[in-house]
Amino acid sequence: MTTKKLTQKQQVLDHLKKYKSLTSWDAIMEYGITRLSHHIYCLRCEGFIIPDERIKVKTRLGRDTNISKYTLRDAV
Repeated sequence: MTTKKLTQKQQVLDHLKKYKSLTSWDAIMEYGITRLSHHIYCLRCEGFIIPDERIKVKTRLGRDTNISKYTLRDAV
């Protein structure tokens, strides 16, 4: 029996379906995905409704920075 390896896009979609949101930082830390915005773009092109917002977080040096938070919306 072989286990099919999930694509990064599928990992992003599965995460959004389970947890409803994903930040660029979470994608890096949890899945090693550094191009989250590309996968979000592809999912949007497939019809998924995924708005984004900028949230402020602290860097490891204590500075403020903004990252993207993507949220999966239910289809209307």
